[in-house]
Amino acid sequence: MQPRSAKRRATRARIHSSLPCQARAVLLVLWSALAAGQPAPPAETAPVNPNQHWSLRPLSKPPLPEVKNKAWAATPIDRFVLARLEEKQIQPNAPADKRTLLRRLCFDLIGLPPTPEELAAFLTDKSADAYERVVDRLLASPRYGERWARHWLDVVHYAETHGHDQDRVRTNAWPYRDYVIRSFNEDKPYARFVEEQIAGDSLYPGDPQSTVALGFLATGPWDESSLRDIREDTIDRQIARYLDRDDIVMTVMNTFISTTVQCARCHNHKFDPISQAEYYGLQAVFASTDKAERAYDPDPGTHALRQELLKKKSAIERKENPVLDSLSEPSFQREFAAWEKGLTNRPIPWTALMPATFTSSGGATLAKQPDGSMLAGGMRPETDTYTITASTELKGITAVRLEVLSDPSPGQRQPAPHRLPHEGRAQGRHERRRHGHPSEPDRRFQPAGLGHRQSHRQRSEERLGHLSRGRPGPSGRV
Repeated sequence: MQPRSAKRRATRARIHSSLPCQARAVLLVLWSALAAGQPAPPAETAPVNPNQHWSLRPLSKPPLPEVKNKAWAATPIDRFVLARLEEKQIQPNAPADKRTLLRRLCFDLIGLPPTPEELAAFLTDKSADAYERVVDRLLASPRYGERWARHWLDVVHYAETHGHDQDRVRTNAWPYRDYVIRSFNEDKPYARFVEEQIAGDSLYPGDPQSTVALGFLATGPWDESSLRDIREDTIDRQIARYLDRDDIVMTVMNTFISTTVQCARCHNHKFDPISQAEYYGLQAVFASTDKAERAYDPDPGTHALRQELLKKKSAIERKENPVLDSLSEPSFQREFAAWEKGLTNRPIPWTALMPATFTSSGGATLAKQPDGSMLAGGMRPETDTYTITASTELKGITAVRLEVLSDPSPGQRQPAPHRLPHEGRAQGRHERRRHGHPSEPDRRFQPAGLGHRQSHRQRSEERLGHLSRGRPGPSGRV
């Protein structure tokens, strides 16, 4: 599921203008910090309201507490921990042994235990930077992103089904999951990470992964029954749309500001300084955002080329003279003629499928022949269905060809042409008379072909499962 495109540059401006009071200040602090890639401003730049909740106050850098055992504190954070321990008269635990330390590192960073070889190497490494090198190795592992992306996906309530009563599978949810894993492994700056997920298609239109990142706005449940099957002009449809928009607002605000803004949907927030009017101002930001399948090009070069061609297509549809005049230039006409000629002269690469199983619903006898075709014999009903299964490792399959042929054995006559339905099932009706009785001739069909024509034997062919290995489709899916 991916949200449809929206003008999110204007959306960001509407966020600021629709949120007065402290909620607007919180968003301004968030966006200013993200845009600059810097932490929030120190406390001295803004007055502190003693009645304001601590979570809404500007960040400040407190002084380090005084401790007795200063040698124990290896980092400034240790000073805060040690200060509380000394206050409670608790002694710190002894340092962990190397075996325990490596297991903690591995489980914490990649979620897997160390291998026996890794454990043995760490135990025998006496160098001063042995610990740091293990940390670097684990941070460089692909498993690091897989481990820590799980926490982010939990925060945004990522799921691969729609939820609700039907709970259908979201077959194209996985690109967003992989985007999050890749972002952790690439150590992407947090400001860029946030911007891509909220407005990536507007802020970074040249990066196809910014389209994938918008899966963040579509991670929540989707009421398929109400948002797809109910008429557009009904109250139930409008209610479902408001609920869906509420989920988007909740995801954005809970994730990035840790504020339960959804509590103000029915009334002013009981604890946080968010009014009901401010909540619906936020919901209006996403009024033009809907959830749907959205195509994208994984390759940046293909993405750029497609965007350029789409712009030209739009210009042609608007009948802009400069673009229309360029289509009449001799250089373009020559290029177009060469392209058109290449299409007509290009052979179709057919690849043979070798049948793995073959059955007849009417009880016909199917026998595989040396050339890969199937010989159907015996008495059969007036209509029959052949089911043939085969496997292939081909990618980008664009067509399946099915051809019918008669058995060239002596005494067999050519049957009437088969009627070929869809999905690789051949149904045929053949009838001729032998010694005054209706009977069925033996038939042959071949479920595979390599793109070359068969020999000039007097037969028609039935090829089931010919695969045309054309180019893959132009785009992927989110």
